[in-house]
Amino acid sequence: MLDESTTPPAPGAPAAPAAPASEPAYPAAPPKWNVLAIVAFILSFIGGLLGIILGVVSLQKVSRTGERGRGLAISAIVIGAVNIVVGIITWGLVAALVAAAHTSAGSTLERSLPSALTTSAQCQVLADAVTESRTALSDLSTLAADPPKAVSALREFSADWKTAAATVPDADVRASATAASRSLDALIAYVAPVAEDPAAVVNLDEKELRRLSSELGSAFNAVDASCG
Repeated sequence: MLDESTTPPAPGAPAAPAAPASEPAYPAAPPKWNVLAIVAFILSFIGGLLGIILGVVSLQKVSRTGERGRGLAISAIVIGAVNIVVGIITWGLVAALVAAAHTSAGSTLERSLPSALTTSAQCQVLADAVTESRTALSDLSTLAADPPKAVSALREFSADWKTAAATVPDADVRASATAASRSLDALIAYVAPVAEDPAAVVNLDEKELRRLSSELGSAFNAVDASCG
């Protein structure tokens, strides 16, 4: 039975044209990569502070534009911090041990008192205490893939250093090592939140990063001086 509101086509009339087929839907193109995030990630392995600064800038941009590269930016910030710490500590400890060994070699009094820890030996205690955790920090390729793990490695190194510093008998060496520990903890605390929550990048400031990095370098130079 026909719907009364529908008029049947007249006999012999041409059929109504078929509705045009809809065009196939294509998936939306994926977001493009943020070039600055890529550059920041690469530079974090070469220049720690530059990697951190570019990582901060690129992470802020990615958050606004929706571009890809969030993980690279986060890794650049954390690995940049690791690289700063490794560089300062490696050169600082080497210089301190060389200077202390030279001083000890020329001191008849220290050689005549084997029961007491010489300044050189005390600095060697510091170096030995962080050997394992310092080696873990040197594996940048592994840490870059897991920023939270990189932060944990930094904290483990800091804990080892702090424990060793507290056992050093010489007051000057102990004081400088303890001050270096505080500077190290300050840098870690400033950068670490980004590894857990990228939104924390808004709290990072280039001038503060430079200040913390400079203070850490000065602190380990003081360890070098006390060992010498």
